Amino acid sequence: MTKLAGPYLHVLYCDDIRQEIGGKITFVGVYNAFLGVEEAPVVLPKLSIHVSFVVPADQTVEGLKFRLIRDDAEVAAFDSPPLELPIPKDDMPITRRSYSLNIGIAPFPIEGPSILRVIAESNLGTFTSGGLRITVGKSLNSPVADGG
Repeated sequence: MTKLAGPYLHVLYCDDIRQEIGGKITFVGVYNAFLGVEEAPVVLPKLSIHVSFVVPADQTVEGLKFRLIRDDAEVAAFDSPPLELPIPKDDMPITRRSYSLNIGIAPFPIEGPSILRVIAESNLGTFTSGGLRITVGKSLNSPVADGG
C-alpha cells in the first residue's frame, strides 16, 4: 500500500455556504485567489470560509484549532468540532479523515488591500493555508491593474 501524504489544510473562500437536502453543500460565489473591490473602506454583507484539515486515518489529532488571520492580525479563532467517523458499509479501508468547519463572518469589513489566511494548529503542528488576496481598485480579479 502506498504511504499517504501527511496532514494538509484546504480552504475555500466564498459569498455563502448552504447546507442542502441529502447532506450536500453548495458553495456560492467562490473566490479564486483574489477578492476585488472597487474602493475601500467597504463592507461585504458576508464572507464564508470552508476549512478542511485532512490527515491520514492512522494519525491522532488533538487540540485542533483554526485561526483566521488578516495580514498579521487574528480576526477569529475556532475550535474544531469532534470528528465522528462513519462505519464503512463495505471492505474499503478508511485512509483519510477530514476535520471540516464552515465559518461565516457577517458583515465583513474591508479597510484596504490585505491577505486572509487560515492557520490550523494541533498536536501535529501548524499548517497555513494559501491566502485570499483582497485587492482595491479597477482590476478586481488580479493584483495587476488594467490587465497589464
